[in-house]
Amino acid sequence: MTTREDHEDAAPFRSPRVDWKSPHDLHVRAESPTIIVQERAINVLGTVALVTSLTSIMTCGALAPLGILFGVCALFSRPRGQAWASIFVGAAVLVAWLAILGAFGFVTFHVFPTSR
Repeated sequence: MTTREDHEDAAPFRSPRVDWKSPHDLHVRAESPTIIVQERAINVLGTVALVTSLTSIMTCGALAPLGILFGVCALFSRPRGQAWASIFVGAAVLVAWLAILGAFGFVTFHVFPTSR
């Protein structure tokens, strides 16, 4: 049979805490765990910029410069992922719509010239 003194001499650490009521009655108190909660950082302007750049697809590229501008402004706060995505999407949409309009203009005025 072991006694309380035997356990105190043998155990150099004090985890978990032990309540001794008698040698045969051993109760272990569990300590509550420490929970660390980190808030996710959000960049609201980056989200607005990305949504604006994506909606510029449906507006024939009219909102693309605004999405790029919002994206550049959103680069000054973290996280920057949505800001970069809005800049790339806005630039791609703007280039695509300018290419489409340029091709349409070329076809309209050079392939089918108007008689003067």
